[in-house]
Amino acid sequence: MLHPAAGAGAADVRGPAAGPSASAGAPWALYTLTFFVGNLVDEAGVYGTTSTVDVFVDGEPLLTATNDRGEGSTEVTWVRFQHSFVVGGEETVLTFINRDPADDGMNGLDGVRFALAEGGGA
Repeated sequence: MLHPAAGAGAADVRGPAAGPSASAGAPWALYTLTFFVGNLVDEAGVYGTTSTVDVFVDGEPLLTATNDRGEGSTEVTWVRFQHSFVVGGEETVLTFINRDPADDGMNGLDGVRFALAEGGGA
């Protein structure tokens, strides 16, 4: 069972891609993106040792988030990632791409939050 890091549910983003999702934005304002990547370690089995998600903003790379935690645990281990950036248009498209190999049975994504940064003003 995939226990969420935040809220009532989480996504297992196995496969080639997750997203895109769109959010309206105030042009030229500072926004903060926060999310969790979940990992389940199983060196000899179907879960691999890391979970990696690439994040793009309007098709441009923003960051690579890798979670290598969880060795010795039988539950998903979540790591929080946060990054602030300036939004350049009225609408911003965030894309999350799974970078785990096809045979890795677990790559979690949860608690995605995209909001105007405190003091970020437009």
